[in-house]
Amino acid sequence: MKILNICPTSLRDKHGISSWFRYYFQGLIESEHQHELYFLSLTSVHSVDHHHGIEKEFNDKFFHFSIQWVWEQVEEVLNHQEWDVIHYHSTITTFKKVDFEIKFFNKILELKENGTKIITTNHSLQKQDNVYEYPLIDLPSQGALFYQTFGGYLESIHHNDMMSKLSDVNVYISENDRNVSQNLGDVYENTKVIYNSINIYKEYGSKDDYKRMNLAYCHRWAMRKNWMVLKELVIENQDKSFYLSGDYFNPLVHAELMNNKNVSFHGILNESGMKEINEVCDVMLCPALYEPFGLTAIESVVWGTIPIIYKHTGTYEVLGDSSFYFDENTSISECVENFYSTPNEEIKDRLKEQQNHLSKFSKLSKMVDEYLSLYNEVVQ
Repeated sequence: MKILNICPTSLRDKHGISSWFRYYFQGLIESEHQHELYFLSLTSVHSVDHHHGIEKEFNDKFFHFSIQWVWEQVEEVLNHQEWDVIHYHSTITTFKKVDFEIKFFNKILELKENGTKIITTNHSLQKQDNVYEYPLIDLPSQGALFYQTFGGYLESIHHNDMMSKLSDVNVYISENDRNVSQNLGDVYENTKVIYNSINIYKEYGSKDDYKRMNLAYCHRWAMRKNWMVLKELVIENQDKSFYLSGDYFNPLVHAELMNNKNVSFHGILNESGMKEINEVCDVMLCPALYEPFGLTAIESVVWGTIPIIYKHTGTYEVLGDSSFYFDENTSISECVENFYSTPNEEIKDRLKEQQNHLSKFSKLSKMVDEYLSLYNEVVQ
């Protein structure tokens, strides 16, 4: 089969979707599939792969396109083959231009009418993101920049919803996300859950002492990540050190945090930087109220750092009941207090349970095989 994967975002950034694609690419490289796989993204897959040191194997397995979002270039890719399957990866990114979007959807509809099967993987539910990104906002007071940003989110909701409606199968990355989607009124005929997998390349870690009073936050500084709870947490815990990182950090907006002596900011971290943070810290704070999978939390468990998460997320589904979590009845501050009052040995036992629960999501070949099987199913 000739299969085109489309991801409307850069694969060179540090976001979860980019990490997922790198895992997916690696799994496909190691599989025994006989398909012709093509990838279309905002940047050249070639350059991403070169950065990650698997350029040769990738070139042996895939075709890739270096694309800018110019319609003529995208149309050329869409006309490149008689596609058996187009696999669209839904993210928070928009197409930026309405005329581009109209042309894109018309082309997808044309391909679908000519027999191409369409699959959408919902890596993030934009409608749910918006619940936390823009709660009860007085729009006129926010100015032009806000309108531009909020308008982008509305556009993102629209084009992701359009792709889902055009799809023969909609894939969710957790049962929680499928339920959330249905509760938001999304009713699609065929849905499937394929859990993300990560490539665990090291032994599960643990620490001798979980009382070093060091906590980390390593996420985007977007409202939907619920970073606002850190303000109170930092003030209430002057005896603890907070290691903060992530993109979209604004020193002016986040001045309340940075003015505390127990806070340090470490920029956007690469893999070695994340390793250093996890080695130093007892806890990885993951306060997002909506999280489809939670790669940062899951990777911290691999390192032996304890994530503190919100219960009603895909992350909880992956890590299990032994997680340290807060919910609508408890605060993250209470959860931190509970963690530091828990004996070291009990923490280690709960970490071991989380790692055991995570093991079912650590077989990259399982996720890849499920997608390859899905390609076969929709075409038959």
